[in-house]
Amino acid sequence: MKQRISICSDHIKKDFSLQDALEFCKSNNYLIEIHQKHFDELFALNKFDSIIAIHPHWRNYSLSTDDPSWFNRSIDYLTNLIEFVNKNGIKYMVIHPEGYPADLHKNNRANIVLKAFQKLSSELNKYASCKLLIENIPPASIFPPSDLPDYYIGERLEDMVPILEINPKFEFIFDLGHFLCSLNKYGNKELEMLDNLTQKLTYIHVHDNNGEINDHSPLEREKSIQILRNIEEKSNPIYSFEMIPTISGLKNSIKIIKGIMNE
Repeated sequence: MKQRISICSDHIKKDFSLQDALEFCKSNNYLIEIHQKHFDELFALNKFDSIIAIHPHWRNYSLSTDDPSWFNRSIDYLTNLIEFVNKNGIKYMVIHPEGYPADLHKNNRANIVLKAFQKLSSELNKYASCKLLIENIPPASIFPPSDLPDYYIGERLEDMVPILEINPKFEFIFDLGHFLCSLNKYGNKELEMLDNLTQKLTYIHVHDNNGEINDHSPLEREKSIQILRNIEEKSNPIYSFEMIPTISGLKNSIKIIKGIMNE
């Protein structure tokens, strides 16, 4: 049976090294998604068997900037990671639509984002196996006052459609916790759009919250569980757990997901 349970490397225990995370996943027969925190250790590995994905931090690149130098550095950074992923037989790389947002009007940023993904599409087509997972994000308005714009490309699922249409190697990673915040802000139209995107949905970040704050809590709310049940009926995604690091919360959440999967 295909393994569909994955753990995010920095969401097991706070003090875990990558080696700790790899050993935990191996002992439980789980896949692992490597987050930016562990990249230095990742690049030093010589075996990549159980690694299903890598996840660079969104502040390390910008796909919506009108600064040519920053834009090109961002494309180069992600292209180098794509090459690494392909070389080492890792299937996926997870990225946010904008990365670090630019101080531009939403429509201008959206156009630059499409240009960026056209460039990444050309790079991705050079390689046989790896794919990009494009992640929905929480509304910018729920963050504390900061340099984020009023609207963040990807906080509504409709933003994902033109990006995903660029290349069949672009697939949708559904972040449950991010979606709950968007659902709380924008209403049930987001559920309708989720239903439309299910055919492109191959991977899920599992964490729960009340829709008001982007908490990374263990899975427990029936509303959240039902959303995942509905997806499971139409797709067979990988479930990658991205929660506040507690072993008990992780185990309970995995138990719920295995129930959804009828395992």
